[in-house]
Amino acid sequence: MALWEFRPKGPLDETFWNKVIVLLTAVARFREDPKFGSQSSQTTPTSRFQQTWTVDDIDKETSTFNNEPSILHAAVALGSLSCPVEVLNYVLERFPEQVFQCDRWGRLPLHIIVGPTSWSHTRRRKYKPRGQKFISSLLGGYPGAAKQTIFDDHGRYPIHTALANRHTWAGGVQDLFHAAPEIVTTPDPYTKLYPFQLAAIPVRETEVDLDTIYCLLRSRPEVMKLFDVGKRGHQTETMKGSENKRVDKYSSFVFQSLLGTIAAIFIGGVVGAVFTE
Repeated sequence: MALWEFRPKGPLDETFWNKVIVLLTAVARFREDPKFGSQSSQTTPTSRFQQTWTVDDIDKETSTFNNEPSILHAAVALGSLSCPVEVLNYVLERFPEQVFQCDRWGRLPLHIIVGPTSWSHTRRRKYKPRGQKFISSLLGGYPGAAKQTIFDDHGRYPIHTALANRHTWAGGVQDLFHAAPEIVTTPDPYTKLYPFQLAAIPVRETEVDLDTIYCLLRSRPEVMKLFDVGKRGHQTETMKGSENKRVDKYSSFVFQSLLGTIAAIFIGGVVGAVFTE
């Protein structure tokens, strides 16, 4: 970020971009060093990981992790707050094959950026998610990534993970939807909730984004028919185990939040119509 902030005016030469690659190479090696495993996924590196998807028209060697640190993964891992999108686009242009590669945890670059958003350590300032341009650029290089499940996040699709980490419709969820619209009607494999329900759950100190819930429901309103409240109540009595109890708790909370959300949208529309008249 400092290198970019104090970059020379005018066209950037090869020397500047070589400095960028040197820094990102260091980040890539840091991520892959087992001594610093906490900087990456908390799960065990997947020596037994088997890729379950294929990439058409792409050489097989480019779709799997080749034991070389990925510069693109490093740029994405820095996040949109620490890596300018111009740098990401340069890396995408210089290493286009890396957008199809998985790292040692079985994650594509897109899988990293839909993770938790950045927050201030002092809690005095909450950084709003700014990953939309990252998500858009990565999907531009590989649209199919939106349909590839995230191995170390309970087999979720990227849109599930994004919503669970409070990414908003304007903050990248819309791009994920356009890349894989059918997943909006697919329940989250971890919580068993639909995407619009995930969007209704507050994360940490964030507020629920009504636009995200509204746009998800408007894009696929038939999903409401799939959500059977009576069936959920029956499942509550028969579910066993702590994991199932957690799902029931989420379902009940999200249903109540959803009713409040729909009421707020309806009341807002009525008030707006009155003032318009």
